[in-house]
Amino acid sequence: MDNEAPPFVSVIVPVFNDQRGIDRCVEALTVQSYPKDRYEVVVVDNNSVIPIRLEDEAGSHTRLTWCGTPGSYAARNQGIDDSRGEILAFTDADCIPLREWIENGVAALSEGGRDCFIGGNIQFSAPESGSAAELYQYVCGFPQRANVVERKFAATANLFSYRTHFDRVGLFDTQLLSGGDLEWCLRAAAQDIELLFSEQAVVVTSPRTNLSAAIRQARRVAGGRLLLRRMSQEVIPADRTDPHKKPLSAAGWILKQEQLSLFDRLRVLFVASLIKVAHMLEVLRLKLGGKPERR
Repeated sequence: MDNEAPPFVSVIVPVFNDQRGIDRCVEALTVQSYPKDRYEVVVVDNNSVIPIRLEDEAGSHTRLTWCGTPGSYAARNQGIDDSRGEILAFTDADCIPLREWIENGVAALSEGGRDCFIGGNIQFSAPESGSAAELYQYVCGFPQRANVVERKFAATANLFSYRTHFDRVGLFDTQLLSGGDLEWCLRAAAQDIELLFSEQAVVVTSPRTNLSAAIRQARRVAGGRLLLRRMSQEVIPADRTDPHKKPLSAAGWILKQEQLSLFDRLRVLFVASLIKVAHMLEVLRLKLGGKPERR
């Protein structure tokens, strides 16, 4: 049994207009501790304005494919179609997987059994610019553990699944420009596939450093949540599309972050308030007939 080859893994990374990010991500994926002949990296260019290219250092196990349908979930579906792994591992172009990421994700899947999938740990790198938007993203974080444990979904920035689960559940919903991970995870749960959290399978991402980028993200999330609310409530319960924290609760939580000075806490609270307003305005725009925008 010990001599059996480990399962073959396909790492799927969608990318749109982020050459620098995908270069760093692929570089991290070339030095994984997992056996080199037992994984591949499938980079999916989602019709970037300047086509994505792979550096020579990416290696023969890294391939570039293309998807013309807008949206990261359409690109992930293309990556699934173009891959051959028994296990599918998803991350994003702006993420840097740690060296043991694949190894630990596969181990978590093996320990969980054939009827599970894994949401891995997503960490923010330490702030560098000191901007209020960067501090906001760093402090509020990416609550992957809470999402997995409490809300039963994992972001596709760090997700491991057996290919057979996608055969059973279906692919990601390409109508969604945001929230497609939540929708797929809930469909998987309806098929009695259990979601587990892995602390050890880690990817690191950088917080956005400017307010406009954070607001664009908030607007995209708003569009995704609104579309999810319009979907069948049998698949998407209404409470699953609510924000993780209510406004007053979020404000209180920010003001209690004693690792920040009082001035920085107030700066973070100000950014959080602006983002909340941007979210509300985007919901209003969409309800008045506007279309979700790709950002």
